[in-house]
Amino acid sequence: MTSPNSRTVRREVYDNGTPPLFRESTENAKIWEMERKLNEQEGQIASLSNRLSRLSMESARNARLNITDRSSHPRTIMNRFSELYTYEWNTAFKELNKEKNDDAKASIHTLCTILKHAYKFCRVTSVNQLSDLTNNMKGQLQFPNIIEAPKGILVTETVPEEAGLSILSEIGPAVKEIRKRAAVSSIPCLKMLFRTFIMDDLDIKTQKDTPLCIYADRCVELCWLMAVQEPPMYLDFCRPGEVNPGKFRSYVETERPRTIIETCVWPALHQHENGPVLMQGVAIMK
Repeated sequence: MTSPNSRTVRREVYDNGTPPLFRESTENAKIWEMERKLNEQEGQIASLSNRLSRLSMESARNARLNITDRSSHPRTIMNRFSELYTYEWNTAFKELNKEKNDDAKASIHTLCTILKHAYKFCRVTSVNQLSDLTNNMKGQLQFPNIIEAPKGILVTETVPEEAGLSILSEIGPAVKEIRKRAAVSSIPCLKMLFRTFIMDDLDIKTQKDTPLCIYADRCVELCWLMAVQEPPMYLDFCRPGEVNPGKFRSYVETERPRTIIETCVWPALHQHENGPVLMQGVAIMK
């Protein structure tokens, strides 16, 4: 039989519902469970934070690409080309006309000459750059990290598989797209080269930040963006004596329409050579 005293002791021990040792282990288990849940939540927070950071970086990158795409889109270039004539051309014309004692035709000729040479300079540079980029990429893909000396031997000794040759032959479009996206990075160098060499060859003197220099810089910038399009955008400079084909408007409004071109003031802009006219040119008619 159980003595009354032992029943009293047992009742005191179980008075709180559970034995002391069991109660302690239960409390530890609760703490461990809370810690586990806390660690799990911290991991989820870290994962969400990393994901948010990646999304933010991708969003910023896409925004930059969209800005680049918009700045080099033909429609945007057309609008900026129109603004170049409306603002920079007129400002440079006024300053130049003062220097030339109000000889308007001489001022117009100078401004048209700058644009014409900027266009030619950018077209030639674009062709050469694309050729160099394509050849260099093909060379590095086929002969990685090889100096010129042993390359001649490797050309005859190592021939890529047919699939590799096929990819190399199709690399042109990818290079054009990369070059188009990165076109703005070439503009500062092109501006400096044009001012230093082409303007000097034309014997056109100008100082930095003057209206004429700003005009020349803008001509190079827009002509370059035109040149890297696929196909390139096209500027049509009319010639004296031509009959106006309808893509040039008269520089001076007259009562009677005149149809014979005397001087090109501003070229017509085509989407590409022989393509649709995006913007009418301007000419002095007689």
